[in-house]
Amino acid sequence: MAQNTGAKNQKRVLEGFKDALVLIQLVCIGLILFIFFRPDILLNFFSFDEGKTVLNYGVQYFKIISFFYIISLVGSIFVGFYRGTGHVNIPVIGTTLQISIRVILSYLLVKFMGIGGVALATGIGWIGIVTFQISVFVIKKYYKSEEEGE
Repeated sequence: MAQNTGAKNQKRVLEGFKDALVLIQLVCIGLILFIFFRPDILLNFFSFDEGKTVLNYGVQYFKIISFFYIISLVGSIFVGFYRGTGHVNIPVIGTTLQISIRVILSYLLVKFMGIGGVALATGIGWIGIVTFQISVFVIKKYYKSEEEGE
């Protein structure tokens, strides 16, 4: 992104951005299925607990969060796009928004859902940041087309 932005090749910037979105979705489908159906395999890398407590909490967390991974990865593509095009303030604002949503909702949901509430709060935070990133993308594209039309 940065090289094409520096070369003022907006067409290649957008092509790279679109290609990254398609590729990440293809990879993410397999990742989501693996994490949803076999979270125990991943958890065994991190848990040396002989009991099932840690494994049960981890499975609950992964089963909820797995549905949001595609959103998180799309957000990462946007972060790369904004950094590469010199708009580093957008990821900073978005990350602050996402963390705020996560903390507030985790605090509220953990009382009712336990660790699943933290997973849900994280997913909703990712939705918030991607919604913000898409909004900025659409607005900036709109203003560019307005400026070009004048």
